[in-house]
Amino acid sequence: LLIVISFIVIDLIAVIIWIKFLRCFDPFRLDKGRPYLLIYFFLCGCVSVLPTLLLYKIGYVVMTPFRTGGYVADTFLDCFLVNGPVEVFSKFLVFVLLSIKLKSIREPIDGMIQAAGVALGFAAVENFMYATWYGYGNLLLRSLLTTGGHVLYGMIWGFFFGYFTYIGLRKTDGKRPWKLYLAAIVPVAFIHGLYNFILSTGPSILGILLDMAVLGFVVWLFKFTLRQSPYWKHSFKDYKKAIQSIQTGLEHHPESFLLNKLISLYYIYAGRYENANEHLMYCRRMRKNDIVIKLLVGIVAVLMGDTDGGRIYLNDYLSRATVKQRKLLRKRVARLIPGEDNRSEVLSKLELYELLQEEYSQIS
Repeated sequence: LLIVISFIVIDLIAVIIWIKFLRCFDPFRLDKGRPYLLIYFFLCGCVSVLPTLLLYKIGYVVMTPFRTGGYVADTFLDCFLVNGPVEVFSKFLVFVLLSIKLKSIREPIDGMIQAAGVALGFAAVENFMYATWYGYGNLLLRSLLTTGGHVLYGMIWGFFFGYFTYIGLRKTDGKRPWKLYLAAIVPVAFIHGLYNFILSTGPSILGILLDMAVLGFVVWLFKFTLRQSPYWKHSFKDYKKAIQSIQTGLEHHPESFLLNKLISLYYIYAGRYENANEHLMYCRRMRKNDIVIKLLVGIVAVLMGDTDGGRIYLNDYLSRATVKQRKLLRKRVARLIPGEDNRSEVLSKLELYELLQEEYSQIS
């Protein structure tokens, strides 16, 4: 009993480390409103072991007439036609069901992170099962290498589902695009089968090299999804692209404070002050005392012709802001408002030159 408990403890420690690692790649999880969502997918990944075991039995029975008795040939059948497809399908199935149920995709990277959570849950149960057969050494090795492989493979099919869900191709003429799903499952099932086949029949170094190649591909996918994220920091000169990207993000998560704040900045730069004010008012309803929002509301008020109202918000900002925040005030105005004449007009209307000169003299 103590040995089993020690296996569970080691397994859980590895899981905690992996979860903390994966959460590093989802810095906006708090803004998306579901900081513990990865745990749900991890638990579903644990459950995915059950359909896997059932499909294993069915698969081995179906493959029986095709077995030749040769080790390499039979291993090939098991790895490519049973192990790889069954494991990938089981994990993908629970992932899709939970993702659709929770409407969990709020930016493209979500599919990869959540799929990694499912893969981690599956790997944790599988590692424990192997530990009961082969001991501590096997558990420690699998917690690093094998779990890493499961996570990488999961991220690939998670990318396909998450990306196409996010950009609106999840439904085509009222039907789900099963061809896209197969495009995610089949290659990963093949890679998984190839990995198992290599470990069973060839030198282990080839399996490690395969996972290194997969890692490189996943890193590329990750960088691609980051550039598609509504949280991606575009330059103000690319405001058209930025606004379009953030609008897509708000379709999936209209309650986002950060996205509403971010799109208001680009609207200010684009001269679409009414649109900016609309999103800033939404931000104010969520966080009444946010001094940066008050600053932006004041600037927009002046740009829309309400100089007195703008001055009120600015004074409120100056009374609450720290020294560092006050120093950044001129830079914020300079970045947000294109054109020297426009900047000078706004600064003068808000009497910022005198205010800032006084602030800077006190700071220096």
